[in-house]
Amino acid sequence: MHQMEKKQLLIERILPYLIGAPADAVQRLLQQSLSDLETILSDCITKRARAQAVEQVKQHADDMRRESRLEGAWTHALRNVWLNGKQRLVDVDSNRQMMESLIQAHETPSASLYGTIALTYPKKFSWEIPQAQPTKEDQRAAFDAFVRDNKLSSCEANVQLFKQGASTESFAGASQIERAQYAHEAAQARQKFLIHDAICGCRRVLRYLLIRQRVA
Repeated sequence: MHQMEKKQLLIERILPYLIGAPADAVQRLLQQSLSDLETILSDCITKRARAQAVEQVKQHADDMRRESRLEGAWTHALRNVWLNGKQRLVDVDSNRQMMESLIQAHETPSASLYGTIALTYPKKFSWEIPQAQPTKEDQRAAFDAFVRDNKLSSCEANVQLFKQGASTESFAGASQIERAQYAHEAAQARQKFLIHDAICGCRRVLRYLLIRQRVA
């Protein structure tokens, strides 16, 4: 290929990178050596690649910030937006997708915006009456009953397994001291039951005798 043809080919590849180039850009480039044109093209490609990389990083950061705002607004809406003071939003994808579809292009996701949307268009969302959450005392009582019934240890590791819903085989067994304690508690419970049952039985007998006496 003739040198001039090589120059023209390189210039054709360089021109798309020259934003706002003067009208005589081609003539100026023709005055450059073939080696210089190759260097110019290489520099243009490198600069474009760097600019694209910077733009991609910026776009990723913007996407992450928006996703964080969406997540925060949704979490706040689930906890704090109430319909008629009784119902809360159901945490399902259909509700979240509906919420995000109602955000205008110029609006920034926020807790107050989500609350306004949910209460303005309540029929577009699914609502539920939340169930009462068990207290820490209730959870501990359930754990204590579970380990006693299954002869397991009440150690902290078992507490965590219980919260995770692990199978019984995963739990540590009760120590000899714990087994003795469980047996003692069971004996006390049985004794209390028998005493209560005996008292109730005596009361029933007394009521029966009093009734017979009155009849006689």
